[in-house]
Amino acid sequence: MAFDSLTFLVFFICIVSVNFLLPHRFRILLLLVCSYAFYMTWEIKYGLLLFISTLVTYFGAILISSAPTVFRKRAWLAINILINIGILGFYKYANFLGHTVNAITEYFSIGLHVPDFRILLPLGISFYTFKAVGYTIDVYRGAVAPEKNFPVYALFVSFFPQLVAGPIDRSTNLMHQLTAPGDFDYRKSMYGVGLMTWGFFKKLVIADRISILVDTVYNNPHSYTGLPLIFATLLYAFQLYCDFSGYSDIAIGAGKVLGFDFMKNFERPYHAKTIRDYWHRWHISLSTWFRDYLYIPLGGSRVSTFKKYFNLFVTFVVSGLWHGADWKFVIWGGLHGILLIVSYVFHDMKLKIVNALGFHRVPVVRTAFQLILVFLMVDFLYIFFRANTFDDSIYVITHLFSGLGDQRPADLLLLGLDLYELTILLAAILIMETVEVLQESGSFSDRMFRLPTAVRWASLYMLIMIVLVFKAQGTGQFIYFQF
Repeated sequence: MAFDSLTFLVFFICIVSVNFLLPHRFRILLLLVCSYAFYMTWEIKYGLLLFISTLVTYFGAILISSAPTVFRKRAWLAINILINIGILGFYKYANFLGHTVNAITEYFSIGLHVPDFRILLPLGISFYTFKAVGYTIDVYRGAVAPEKNFPVYALFVSFFPQLVAGPIDRSTNLMHQLTAPGDFDYRKSMYGVGLMTWGFFKKLVIADRISILVDTVYNNPHSYTGLPLIFATLLYAFQLYCDFSGYSDIAIGAGKVLGFDFMKNFERPYHAKTIRDYWHRWHISLSTWFRDYLYIPLGGSRVSTFKKYFNLFVTFVVSGLWHGADWKFVIWGGLHGILLIVSYVFHDMKLKIVNALGFHRVPVVRTAFQLILVFLMVDFLYIFFRANTFDDSIYVITHLFSGLGDQRPADLLLLGLDLYELTILLAAILIMETVEVLQESGSFSDRMFRLPTAVRWASLYMLIMIVLVFKAQGTGQFIYFQF
């Protein structure tokens, strides 16, 4: 049951209607049952994996909290992490490791072959596993007490808006909200509906429309050179952002309607002026998860400079591997780690160059240059992210600027979108960027609520009509479902 389906809208409206009619003590059970029903519409048997992860971390947290010695606490924590990461590793990385071993043995002419496992990646397993593991670590650190009410904890792990693709919320933020669900809040619900509609706009009008062109090029990259590759690569940055942030907006908005505040997942990442700033804005729930549960335990920045950079690199390589069982994702993560290290090493030199060129006297030019440079670096590395294979990514990179002299802008109309569709797409991107620029200067929602009620409702209806009228033909699966 995908967020962008009519089935989900009916499902969600029914949940909201019943939820606030029930006494508080029954709401958790309703949301828990509905969350498992939501998840098992994809595959019933994967509900068992979700339940096992929940059961292991529920009892694991209690054992960690009650252990009489630090050694036993660490032992129970290690067992919890190994079981959860072990399940994730088997389903997500078993064939990847097998293929890697086979490549090595073939290279050295060793008579060993690891067969493929016939397994499918359970939807959302990377997200709910990290949520459950983060909870056990929080209990170990004493940041939260172990939740004794099993339905409450089970809902924390499986809550349907976050279940499939996040945000990867923290127990410190969400658990206390689940133990004391609030009553219907008109202002919060209106904001939630608006945010959900905005998410549908980004997904259905922008991301799904871009996917037609990007898929045309990237599913057969060897048929193209130059301008089509450049255009598809540039647009993919907007597709990925609108697809994933659109999902996050729908999830966070759904939580708002039900009375819950989820953590923010995106903060206008393409407005970042540095690579560090980009990672403070992109997939915030995951990047802060790796910061708190991997980078800091490795020593963080409280170590020697070399160890700090090593910790950064390892964190980004693991982050890349989290995104997919393929070396192209490892390379993508590693290159981002290198970019971040370079930004630290050459920070002072960069300031000297900026001052020498006089950019500090023209802040508008300096800001524009920073925004464009960061976007182009991030977008270039997306080639590894989007290409179907590593060989495809190398082809795209080496042919980005081939044959430009023989190509015309009109050739871009042969990539799946005609002039009408491209015009709608560019207009939609302009609307999105205009809203995001306004958001940079203050809370957009606060300003909306200061408007007359009639204007607010008219704006919401207009956005809904835009989504219904201009949504792309055919909707694709959310990109982050594969992770």
